[in-house]
Amino acid sequence: MPMTEQELRELIAGGETMTVEFKSDVEEKGGLHFLKLIEAVVCLANAQGGSLLLGVEDDGRITGLNPQRKEPMTSSGIEALIANRTSTHLSAPVSLMTLDSHQVAVIHVPQARGLTATSEGIVKKRVIGGQGRPECVTVLPNDWIHYRIDTGAADFSAHIPAGATWNDLDPIEIERLRQNVENNPKADPALRGLEDHELAGALNLAVTVEGEPRPTLTGLLLAGREASIRAHVPTHEAAFQLLTERLANPLNQFTRQPLVKLFEAFGQYLVPLNLEEEFDLGFRRIPVPPYPAAAFREALANALVHRDYTQRGTVYVRIDEGVGGMFISNPGRLPEGVTTENILTVEPRARNPLLADAFRRLGLAERTGRGVDRIYETILRTGRPAPTYDVSDATTVRIFLPGGQPDVDFVRLTIDAQNNRQRDLSWRHLLILRTAKDEGEITTSEAAALIRGNEHQARTLLEHLMQSGLLEAKGSKRHRTYHLSARLYERLGQKAEYSRRRGPDAIRQEQSVLQFLREHGVIRRADVLSLLPELTDTSATNLLKRLTRTGTLVQEGEKRGTTYRLNQQAE
Repeated sequence: MPMTEQELRELIAGGETMTVEFKSDVEEKGGLHFLKLIEAVVCLANAQGGSLLLGVEDDGRITGLNPQRKEPMTSSGIEALIANRTSTHLSAPVSLMTLDSHQVAVIHVPQARGLTATSEGIVKKRVIGGQGRPECVTVLPNDWIHYRIDTGAADFSAHIPAGATWNDLDPIEIERLRQNVENNPKADPALRGLEDHELAGALNLAVTVEGEPRPTLTGLLLAGREASIRAHVPTHEAAFQLLTERLANPLNQFTRQPLVKLFEAFGQYLVPLNLEEEFDLGFRRIPVPPYPAAAFREALANALVHRDYTQRGTVYVRIDEGVGGMFISNPGRLPEGVTTENILTVEPRARNPLLADAFRRLGLAERTGRGVDRIYETILRTGRPAPTYDVSDATTVRIFLPGGQPDVDFVRLTIDAQNNRQRDLSWRHLLILRTAKDEGEITTSEAAALIRGNEHQARTLLEHLMQSGLLEAKGSKRHRTYHLSARLYERLGQKAEYSRRRGPDAIRQEQSVLQFLREHGVIRRADVLSLLPELTDTSATNLLKRLTRTGTLVQEGEKRGTTYRLNQQAE
């Protein structure tokens, strides 16, 4: 679909990004050389694709196509140039548009299915450079395997190391896998009762080559002898560290153990450091650990499963008391198409699919592939800030799990909310609720930014929280904000704060309803909507329910027949 002038102006105003590139056509006499143009196209295609705007300067100034070109540029001419000068051939639609009396060529570059080069054999790819800005870098031959792994075109965990044999697998470690299957309720029940070779085949620990079982990289990592792992997977290493001034000899354990054994050992290291605090929530005492076991296990599984095993490096679990939290990091950047901004919403993508599948079937990682969601949800539920991947860079993926004292009030709110909803709140609901509590209120646009979604998705979640009696809305549709409900403020012992937060609008709305009842004796939700057009259906319902909970009104009937009258005993 052709781009409109307004859309093009908005694209330019947004500046250069991973999917938008500006190229000047007036810097060089006679226009930008065609080889530089093709390199820019290839660069975008080998990343996420995007829009290449020829005739726009790096700072966004529109200077147009060079009038000194020997032959005028046409859409079909540029399309033919790109198709003929790329290998494999790229089909990139081109539109010529006029802005401020200057003609701009808008080249719509598709994402390449594999590495694409110029006809001269130059391969470039768009990345975030050292200054945090997008740039094009040359892809060297030894980088191609990393590109194929990052894009999912190759699975290094399915690789069969040269010289590796069945004897490189440790029977003790295979038995550990079997015991895990028997004792872990999350493990795939189809794996139960299998003999060694059957279990190895089911988990792709080994494959038959010329009649002989040969271990895959996945097999060696999960059940290999330590000496065999050192020989065939020398890049594998992990460390558990405790950085503290309280101990003379801080914990600093490095290992090359097979992954399931390592997984169990790191879990045991955490136990004495993860003493639960119990909080009295009135009807029961709730244990809240510094680092929820479910979040720790999922984050560690992600680091072990998604690390880049083609490069040397260490998976670190580092508890740093100085910053009040835990870092879990692994070598290798995020998979192609996954960023720190979209990691919660993008479709799951494994760097090592065979290894990831084995972890899931063993019940050591989330079966749906949405482990990051679970990490966020579990941490937020303990009353701590959301985890963050912001400390990741081009060579390392690093997640920070906040520790420290939990927000007990928020723990109370989440438990109360779940009891009323009869089901758990998602990480999106929890983030919105936490922000509303901390900041006092939240707008739809702020909620959209929090959940990494659009305003329609945010509005739906806000409506859910209102229907559950957790949030209330204030203001007109354009300027509407949301804050904790009267019930939650009462739970927090902050009734005065609720009255201040509601402001004169709420008082006016309540008085309007009461006046209507004095005049007519009965009121329905439809009457409230006619009386107060700034309210939504949910807001009108919540207003009536709030007045009912305070004893001001009495509800009669159900569903569509529901009406409300003044409570004569309250007057």
